[in-house]
Amino acid sequence: MQERLDRSTPGDYCVVEGGNMITVLAIRASEKNSILFEEVSVPSKNLKQRPGSWRQWIAERAPGHTSWSLIEIERGTGNVLGCYSFSRGGWLELSSQESFIATLIQIPLSPLPKEQRRKIGSPPPPGELDVRQLWAPPAIFNGKRQENVHFDVYEATWPKDGSELSGNRILLYFDSVSKFPLPYWIQIETSHAPVSLRTIDTGKHFPSPYQTAPKQLR
Repeated sequence: MQERLDRSTPGDYCVVEGGNMITVLAIRASEKNSILFEEVSVPSKNLKQRPGSWRQWIAERAPGHTSWSLIEIERGTGNVLGCYSFSRGGWLELSSQESFIATLIQIPLSPLPKEQRRKIGSPPPPGELDVRQLWAPPAIFNGKRQENVHFDVYEATWPKDGSELSGNRILLYFDSVSKFPLPYWIQIETSHAPVSLRTIDTGKHFPSPYQTAPKQLR
């Protein structure tokens, strides 16, 4: 995933929904030794209705959000070098295990063969050729659904770090043509049932109202 981030442009962002939370994740800066992310989270219940434009919601300082922070992550190791909270007006202690993105970008990914990918419809009877189409998540850019998007799918195993995700298999769907650096879909296969984190919007030129980062962060 770090190779994809190498091709990223500051301001690339995605809006991810999972469980009862929506998180906007943007690439603020990409340096030789570290990557700076801006992260805004809001409980779904805090939004009476979904914003017509997530860019406008951010520009209006994200009404209803519960956290807004800058996180600097070291390349290669995934170590969190610093975390500044705009919503609290101060620095936070944040370990790599507590940051989903910090762990995610350091996990080795392996391409998932097409024959193992999720397909649309019921499997054919034994002995018959499987001609089902490959399933693909929705790809939305600037609020508009993109058609005929092809995806590269990778699998990985979450590190055994004692967290709820420890040792679980995860699948990540990336746009194979545009090479957008962040995944459009993440599926985590837990012992109970698969958990999906779906990207409900993506875009460029993240309109952060916080243009100046603390001096300790790049």
